[in-house]
Amino acid sequence: MTDQLHTIASSGLALHEIGDLAGLLSEQPKEASGYAEIDINLIDEDPAQPRTEFNHGFSTESIAELAGSIDNSGLLQPITIRKHPEIEGRYMIKDGARRFRASKQNGAEKIAAIIEDEGDKTAARVKIEQLIVNLQKEGNTPLEIAHTIATALEEGIGKKTISSLIGKSPAWVTLHTTLLKLPAELDAAYKAGKVTDVNIIYELNKLYKTNQADVMAWLDTPGQEFTRGQLKLFQEYLKDKKENIRVIQDANNEPIANLSEVDEDDLNSGQVSGTTLTGEDESNIESGGRSLVATGDDQLQLTDSSSIPNNPDLKQQEDNEKKKIVDPSKFKKAIVQIWHDGRPGRIILDKRPSTEGFGHIKYDDDGHELEVDLGEVKLLALVEA
Repeated sequence: MTDQLHTIASSGLALHEIGDLAGLLSEQPKEASGYAEIDINLIDEDPAQPRTEFNHGFSTESIAELAGSIDNSGLLQPITIRKHPEIEGRYMIKDGARRFRASKQNGAEKIAAIIEDEGDKTAARVKIEQLIVNLQKEGNTPLEIAHTIATALEEGIGKKTISSLIGKSPAWVTLHTTLLKLPAELDAAYKAGKVTDVNIIYELNKLYKTNQADVMAWLDTPGQEFTRGQLKLFQEYLKDKKENIRVIQDANNEPIANLSEVDEDDLNSGQVSGTTLTGEDESNIESGGRSLVATGDDQLQLTDSSSIPNNPDLKQQEDNEKKKIVDPSKFKKAIVQIWHDGRPGRIILDKRPSTEGFGHIKYDDDGHELEVDLGEVKLLALVEA
């Protein structure tokens, strides 16, 4: 079985191309015993199935629509059942809960069903099989997928095994398990349908840890669209805001001298970097166009710069700061585009790796970050941010 799963995982095929994987999950696959007409009253739904009552597929309207289709065209695909794990003589649904409900709504007494022999499969393994079937039909919400993965992890099934079984990457598995650890505010936004993209929720969860107020303000903005493009703009806004705060803090933390310790000649010649100021003086300095001069009582007075002698050195320094020469041969900020594990991404240049030869990368498709062996990374391009 391991060889079979390895072949599927490495083939790059989509789930709909490889068919039903449920038969591969048992250590000793057994053939189904065909299908038969089973008394509908002997069949129970699986209370632990991945699809929950909140799923749109279980809505009154959806079941009624399916019931109408079955009434007109018949049941085109039998449901799949297994022996009830606790009650002798009864069955439990493995696949087909919607068809089962619709048939009951139509008043059916029997239903076509395939009876599978589950052997000694654990509940978690059966749940994964149900998830595979629903993924092929896109029948589960991200939150339902997350609960199924969590159950499998609790049963001791590894993340790599889960990703191989369902035909998804480990990053995809991690992305969904994040939904189970969301702060209350983000969880409410997701369940209310305000943000439905699991990738956006994943990124917002990371931002929330250090920018809680900003994230909540963004979510509460009237008319705000929560797309990946809008998320990127929001991330850039937070990055710029953080940089501006850092610049202000650096300026405020610059060492300042006491006027009584400053040589008067240095002060008059403009060589003093600073002195003890009141809050009012500091705000006046930031307004620009003013200079500091000494008075006779060890105080500083803000004076219009045109009223004091011109200092050539200070003027040259000011001119150099104002004149920002852009070198066209250099990047202001570079992005190293890469290819890893069949996915495009970029190297995170400002994050220190834990081991020499490793580095942190970020996938472009879902924004997931991880540390990898740089020997396995293919460089694609160097572009400007």
